[in-house]
Amino acid sequence: MNIGRVYLLYEPLRVFFILSLPSLLLGTLGVARFIHAYLFTNIGRDMIQSLFISGVSITIGITLFSLGIIGDLMSKNRTLAEQQLSLQKRQKYTED
Repeated sequence: MNIGRVYLLYEPLRVFFILSLPSLLLGTLGVARFIHAYLFTNIGRDMIQSLFISGVSITIGITLFSLGIIGDLMSKNRTLAEQQLSLQKRQKYTED
């Protein structure tokens, strides 16, 4: 549990990208299936439910990926703040 938490803390973009891939792929396949059925068969108009479910799946995938981007930016911000703090400590204690 702690190893996963640490990995999520230092690699959030990778973790959330991997979590978003199944949802994005499932949604993309559902949309492609609907487009194929709509263009080449007559049953495409009856498949609105699968299009709706695919849209929800794509939305979930994009949301997870967005969380990864936000987490990555927070990770970079934390790293910069830690570097700034260590630089300030070094300057404070080497002036004496």
